[in-house]
Amino acid sequence: MPEFKYQRVAGWIRDQVKSGFFEEDKRIPGEEELCGRFDVSRQTVRQAMKILEEEGLVYKIQGSGTYVSPGNGARQTEEKSSLKSIGVLMNSVNDYIFPQVLKGISDCLYENGYAMRLCILSQQYELEREAIKRMTGDRVSGLIAEPVKSGLPLINRELYCSFAREHPLVFLHRRADEMRGTSGFRAGSMMLDDAGGFWKLAEHLYGLGHRKIAAVCKLDESTGVARYEGYMKFMLEHQLEIKNDRILWYSSEDIQTMFTGHKMREYLDRISGCTAVMCHDDRIAFRLIQLLKDKGIRVPEDMAVTGFDDSEYATMDISLTTIVHPQEELGRRAARAVLELLKEPGQEVSYTFPAVLRTGRSTDAGDGGPD
Repeated sequence: MPEFKYQRVAGWIRDQVKSGFFEEDKRIPGEEELCGRFDVSRQTVRQAMKILEEEGLVYKIQGSGTYVSPGNGARQTEEKSSLKSIGVLMNSVNDYIFPQVLKGISDCLYENGYAMRLCILSQQYELEREAIKRMTGDRVSGLIAEPVKSGLPLINRELYCSFAREHPLVFLHRRADEMRGTSGFRAGSMMLDDAGGFWKLAEHLYGLGHRKIAAVCKLDESTGVARYEGYMKFMLEHQLEIKNDRILWYSSEDIQTMFTGHKMREYLDRISGCTAVMCHDDRIAFRLIQLLKDKGIRVPEDMAVTGFDDSEYATMDISLTTIVHPQEELGRRAARAVLELLKEPGQEVSYTFPAVLRTGRSTDAGDGGPD
């Protein structure tokens, strides 16, 4: 049965209260912040708040805001006060593959007697800094973190290093190599072989006869940089022509507007001589296919398109050729890694999931079944 938007908002607030992240008699985020965080309307937020008020979990103060009701915090019972917690920092949790990653983390921690203290960073360095400080002050047992703009320098490195001197730290989608030399707990990382994934996609296209291949890559995430590396290595090894104007770079801030203005249309004009384009993820591939259709360009007959992550977008409209992201299993493995480091601080827990190719009709009209 599908989960309604207001249920998702209410569920997230319940989790924050139960974990102790939202303390009793403390104000919770307002309507505007919740609307932005979950991309929902004010009416949806109000519906969630009404349910929580009826449950007695929160109360309102006119003109001030909504607060956590006394007696509902995580410290109110002996059972809850003994519940240990692991901090989780993520840039997004309410769309794409991220809910499943978070579910894997949450389920594994709960099964092992730990609560999850979640904080959403929204690709903001200041939020990341505040969150690390708060997790340190609240004495969480460990931290699972998806660093802000992971393709760029680790701005809050010193705070992460300080935390890792006394607690286990596991990065998602970013290597922990720069944490080497930190005394105390060894930092680990959970990743997908992004470079290998783009290599496999390029190899697949090459096997179908494509030689002029374009790429759309995300510049401020380590996954985007690694996927670009895989693309370039394949093109160089197979002596295929590389042109800078065939590679479109975008950032986290561009996602909402890159298909509404001239940027993507100008890019399509630049790659009109290409027969295939590799997209950073399934979301971009899905939207690109819609734009190609609007311009009368057939997929895959005129232009083959690949995605990445095997998300829900991979089965919308035309099925996508993509790389399978482990999603929930990546989350579970990250949680297990933190727990293993608690038991044995010096062990190696990092893991890179192998890239698995899944073909669809977006690259071969005879593959992937009917539309």
